[in-house]
Amino acid sequence: MIAAIRTTWNTKSTHVWVPLSLAITAFAIPISSTGKSVAIVISMLLILYSPTCRRDLFATFQQSWCKASLLLFFIALFACCWSPALLKEKMLILEKYSKLVYLPILAVGFRDPRARRFSLYAFLLAMFMTCLLSIFMASGLLTYHGFESDFVFRNHIMT
Repeated sequence: MIAAIRTTWNTKSTHVWVPLSLAITAFAIPISSTGKSVAIVISMLLILYSPTCRRDLFATFQQSWCKASLLLFFIALFACCWSPALLKEKMLILEKYSKLVYLPILAVGFRDPRARRFSLYAFLLAMFMTCLLSIFMASGLLTYHGFESDFVFRNHIMT
């Protein structure tokens, strides 16, 4: 019984849950930093749990671009250990460079054409919603606690 449930979960995780979680992550990117962080962790866990994706991940780790990405992260980690900077600044640098570790895992998740398509549509939907909300606020059709109309869009310069 448990083996049947595990087989069903593994099959569904690859074909349903991974593309869905990646689409939710793409939807959250323009809307919420917290939502993006939670969704990307869930996506990473689902990708790592899926046997098909895990097998592809081991093949991805053998490619030169992946090795270069991980090497750059470890250089930043070593530099932070060597640096006399404050711990807060070191953690900020490691947070920024941690995206290099996510890259191979996300590359495996986006190999599925459905995941790419769903994620693109989800991202465009979120951008359309924020744009429409901003237009409504600028035209005075919608007022929300005195925020300016350009406050709706999340600031992406923080990367």
